[in-house]
Amino acid sequence: MVHTNQAVEASAACSGGEVGSEASWETLAGRLQAISEFTNDCCWMRQEFPDGRSHREWITGSPERLTGYSTEEFSQIGLEMLVHPDDLPFALTRVTGPEGASEHEFRIITKAGEVRWLEERMRTHRRDDGVLVVFGVTHDITVQKTAEGAFRECRDQQNQSQKMEALGMLAGGVAHDFNNLLTVIMGYGELVIVDEQLPPDLVDCVKEMCLAAERAAGLTRQLLAFSRQHPMVGQVVDLNDLISETMRMLRRLVPTNIDLVTALESSLPDVRLDMGQFEQVIVNLVVNARDALGGTGCIEIATTRVRVTNEQDVDYVVDSEGGYVLFQVTDDGCGIPSADLQRIFEPFYTTKGAGKGTGLGLAAVYGTVVQSGGWVHVDSQVGKGTTFSIFLPAVLQRPELRAGHSAEPVEMTGSETVLLVEDEHRVRLLLRKTLSGLGYRVMDTGRPADAVAMSEEFDGKVHLLLTDMVMPEMGGRELAARIREDRPETRVLFMSGYPANDQGESEPLDENNFVAKPMTPNELGRMVRKVLDLHTEVDR
Repeated sequence: MVHTNQAVEASAACSGGEVGSEASWETLAGRLQAISEFTNDCCWMRQEFPDGRSHREWITGSPERLTGYSTEEFSQIGLEMLVHPDDLPFALTRVTGPEGASEHEFRIITKAGEVRWLEERMRTHRRDDGVLVVFGVTHDITVQKTAEGAFRECRDQQNQSQKMEALGMLAGGVAHDFNNLLTVIMGYGELVIVDEQLPPDLVDCVKEMCLAAERAAGLTRQLLAFSRQHPMVGQVVDLNDLISETMRMLRRLVPTNIDLVTALESSLPDVRLDMGQFEQVIVNLVVNARDALGGTGCIEIATTRVRVTNEQDVDYVVDSEGGYVLFQVTDDGCGIPSADLQRIFEPFYTTKGAGKGTGLGLAAVYGTVVQSGGWVHVDSQVGKGTTFSIFLPAVLQRPELRAGHSAEPVEMTGSETVLLVEDEHRVRLLLRKTLSGLGYRVMDTGRPADAVAMSEEFDGKVHLLLTDMVMPEMGGRELAARIREDRPETRVLFMSGYPANDQGESEPLDENNFVAKPMTPNELGRMVRKVLDLHTEVDR
């Protein structure tokens, strides 16, 4: 393909003259014309005369190949008139630059209104008579540029996905460590409160401390929802019913001068989600919309059934037989700048002023929706408003309801032997103190390997293994399997700051033998007793 400077120079050399010399022009033109039928490139010469006149001559091809304009039309318009406005400053100066070879890429708008990318490779030469001669080759690179753009977009999406995954891992790790600290704070706080000798004013102080710790635990749940590590208690629900029930709360959160309206499609199919978590999704989105309005405006909550035609570009059509339920929260507020739009789901990222937001609301929305099998799409224009669209898979057949567990109160005290394995020292001390106070015999260690050795050396019966899920050397599941090889009768109660499941395993933990951190002594005591008494009577 003839579109390189080397080809241009070689052709000039074969004709016996330098580029632009009148002596070589006819021979060069003839040779290039002979091969013009094998290439879509356009070779041309332009001459700029000292008196301001200019002349362009096409050697191979014609401007119609590139621009849609005939040679006559092009001679009257000129290439500069077709250049895309964003590239115009460069295009006007490219020919008058320094002499020598150069390469340029720019966009034009064709006669049909299409945008095309052109690549020009040219050599500029000034003759002795002052005429500036430019000999060049123009090549249509629109397909290449389109492919590059698609690749960059795909790469950016992948980078964003990896970034969100990394942030999720970071958020989950922070929440896990924080939950251990909150377990200690809440645990000792509860133990102090029951001390009858504590002055009433100090009791009130400790109660406030415990309430603050509970609120902090709520923040960690939002972090874990973002990282998709919070346990999703999936239920098949009617989304319209959930929205209607949540509206009572929303009316108190949204001032009366803001219109809060709903447009809920009737006969909507069910969806599977965690009602508590998704209720928080609704609240977070409405509160964000309220703040974006700045005092007046409208917030609309809508549902409809849709068929997704292109999941990647979020193209859909309303369809009564579609496989998704679309939940939308729309406001006509200030909108979100494009720079912020790329980061709104990152934990701790907020555009609100100091003290007005934690930056966890939308992160929790993202985690909850993805955990529910759906995805979130955001449309926003500065000054016109924002729409958050959440797509949830429709449940076409409601499963049979299962009988729930009895809510009868559970006795907390006991005298059984408990093997406690917790690598966080302060948490282990609290749990040992709690269980010993309830009457249990406690053997404890911070290393799973030591727990296996203790089990092998202990002659008595180990009624319960209480173990953390995430520990160095060995995880909770593996430790339980090792212990139960020799002691199949030993019951197991798992605990973790990652409430959803064991890291690295997709199988969720059974709610009947799992307790999530942070936990109070009472919660631990009830759960230990429940596991020991579950299904069979244990000898004491």
